[in-house]
Amino acid sequence: MAVYLVDYENVHQSGLTGIETLSTDDLVVIFYSYDGAAVPVYVLDKCTARLDYRRVVTGTTNALDFQLVAFLFHEMQPEEDYYIISHDKGYDMVVPMAKSFGNTIIRKSYIGEDDAVWENSFEYKNIQSKMILFQKKDINEKIKNICGIYGIKNDQCIGDPDKEDVSVTWLNIPLQEKIAKVIKEKVGTTPANETVQLLIQGLAGCENRQDFYLFCTRNMGSTAGHKFYKAVKTSFEEMVTAVRQAS
Repeated sequence: MAVYLVDYENVHQSGLTGIETLSTDDLVVIFYSYDGAAVPVYVLDKCTARLDYRRVVTGTTNALDFQLVAFLFHEMQPEEDYYIISHDKGYDMVVPMAKSFGNTIIRKSYIGEDDAVWENSFEYKNIQSKMILFQKKDINEKIKNICGIYGIKNDQCIGDPDKEDVSVTWLNIPLQEKIAKVIKEKVGTTPANETVQLLIQGLAGCENRQDFYLFCTRNMGSTAGHKFYKAVKTSFEEMVTAVRQAS
């Protein structure tokens, strides 16, 4: 089953192109406003999928967008595929959070558009780097060990192959050493190998200091995250440059 959420104010009739190819198991939810363009009946007559219509409350900027996203997360079910039909790139930022819940979301310009158009787009490749900001709780717990703020259980030798986490072997050791050196200088504690790897993943998804601050506070908690960020923020450019050069 696939669920198609149509921002009709944005795409109008062209967004429904391909609706006739859907199966009876699929669901199309059309979000529209009172002042919006009429939905053509002759197009819907070709559709065998289930149809739902949601008239949105207007009066503020992006009113439909917010209500569509609210509906999405309220109704979201595990293992189902979701599509947002819109040209609005603002919806792209919904994807990382949805993926952290185990769901797949693709934004299309129209229902029948090939999924590969989205998956190969610049917009999708850009948001892939932000996935780390929405990691699940098991990752969040690991990051709390960062640099002794919560206490590191095992100080590991950076680059020790016997202690390297094989799940992240794509990270090169010289980069780990650079980041570990910066953190030790700023915080005064040698970070665990696993901690450095997670921090590198976080830096890879940060475009600026604000992103890095959010990464720290979301994963370490408000107080500890703020404390860590304050200690290392002057080295943010140095660290993120090293990560980008190594990628």
